[in-house]
Amino acid sequence: MSHIRISSRIYARWIACLAFSTLCLAAVVRADTVKLNDGTVVEGDILSEDETQLVINAEFASGTITEKQTLNKSDIAQVTRLTPEQKAARDMERAYRKLQQYQLDPNTSGPLSYYDQAIDDVFRPFLQQYPASPYTNAVANMISLWQADRDKVASGMGKYHGQWMNAADAARLVQEEAVHQELLQCSTLLSQRQFERTIRVCDRIRATRSEVGPQSEALDIETQAYKSWMEILRADSQRIQDEITLFEQRLDKAQQARNIAKQNLDDTTHRIQAYGQGELGTESVLHQYTAALESAEAEVLRCENELGRDRETQITAEQKIAAVKMEAKNSGLDLFSDEATAEAAAEVPPPPPGSVLDASLAWVKKNWIFAAAGGLIGLWAFSRLFR
Repeated sequence: MSHIRISSRIYARWIACLAFSTLCLAAVVRADTVKLNDGTVVEGDILSEDETQLVINAEFASGTITEKQTLNKSDIAQVTRLTPEQKAARDMERAYRKLQQYQLDPNTSGPLSYYDQAIDDVFRPFLQQYPASPYTNAVANMISLWQADRDKVASGMGKYHGQWMNAADAARLVQEEAVHQELLQCSTLLSQRQFERTIRVCDRIRATRSEVGPQSEALDIETQAYKSWMEILRADSQRIQDEITLFEQRLDKAQQARNIAKQNLDDTTHRIQAYGQGELGTESVLHQYTAALESAEAEVLRCENELGRDRETQITAEQKIAAVKMEAKNSGLDLFSDEATAEAAAEVPPPPPGSVLDASLAWVKKNWIFAAAGGLIGLWAFSRLFR
């Protein structure tokens, strides 16, 4: 309990110092200031100037963004420069602002190197460079807090959800929590049909030395992801194949229409050549058949283009299906082996027509006595029918 009271006092003192430091930071002048004739104010460090121009390293977003600007002195209404003391205070402010980026995690602990870096490379150098700063007490309290946590880590302890315990137990609990969070992520990704990301996260869970339950659950989710993914890919492939069939039918009709229009156009052309253009209105008929031929050729071209695109898309879809099958196999999931066996059996060609005859001749050669007897009996029966 005394340890808790001491820690509480340290935290309270540190918060009070931090509040005082924040007030001090607000009172510090940040940079040189140049006010233009149009009312624009540019803040930053003045780098150089001559009789006509002034160069300033303009600062934006509290100094996190800088841009070198050259201003004409004819456009400047007023220049306010920092004194050396003000620049020193400004630099101290910036150093303290960077120092505040280091915050202890109240839930988990870090490696020793992280504490050593903050204490030896950030906090103590600040105190050495600015020994009389108004932030001395705040930084000293930060060192105390970081050193206390560092000593616990050095003694073999770890922090899990704010509780100190054996480092191995804390690491195990952190890993199990991370695995369970990833399982929730897998379920969410699967519901969103983000199959590739689902499989990637599940593979990562299965590769970790976590408890059996999460690994089994990850295997089930990954299996479902592969199956759902394959169903969608096959549905897309079938849809594309249906489109190909429709366009093939349209192309066949368009080609027939083109052939008919071309034949009609040729017949009309011959008739004009034989009887003249006035024969039976052949001139207007010629225009109609010409228009019909052009329309049919345009339809043929459209169908051919659509067929070409769909066939390329179909090839890509089939390649994707094959890739997903291979990926599942490489992940140790033998989900589609039965389908591959069925496809291979379906691709076996039927025996050629001559194979049956060859088999019959081979049987006759092997059993010629029975074949001869059967032939004689057949001839005798045939002769008795026509007596």
